[in-house]
Amino acid sequence: MKKLIASLMVVFTLGIGSFQVNTVHAETETTQGVKICNTIKNVPTNKIWKVTFNKPVDVKSLNYISVVPQYGTAVKLHVYTSKNKKIVYVAATKKYIKNHNYTVLLYNIKSTSGQTIKPSYFTFKTIK
Repeated sequence: MKKLIASLMVVFTLGIGSFQVNTVHAETETTQGVKICNTIKNVPTNKIWKVTFNKPVDVKSLNYISVVPQYGTAVKLHVYTSKNKKIVYVAATKKYIKNHNYTVLLYNIKSTSGQTIKPSYFTFKTIK
């Protein structure tokens, strides 16, 4: 199922929460229930991703967040939460490489009540 979201902010539903991006994208859901979003372009090399949930997340499950470049191994990350654990920040420990494609993977993330969100991912390309 493919739908175009015609607003300046896309709310990317993740089961127990939502992911917000400041751009316009088409969102799809595959038959396996994995949510995906089209490529986000012109991302700064020092971007910190902010993922907002409706419920507090289990901090131990945040080890399942990863950022993978198109070529190479996963980026080392610093992942931390807001005080109420409803906002998760994902920051690379080093700047992303300019004009490169990356994929952010969110899977096996659980709320503090034990609910698991649907696996999700999105891709982005850094500025030139």
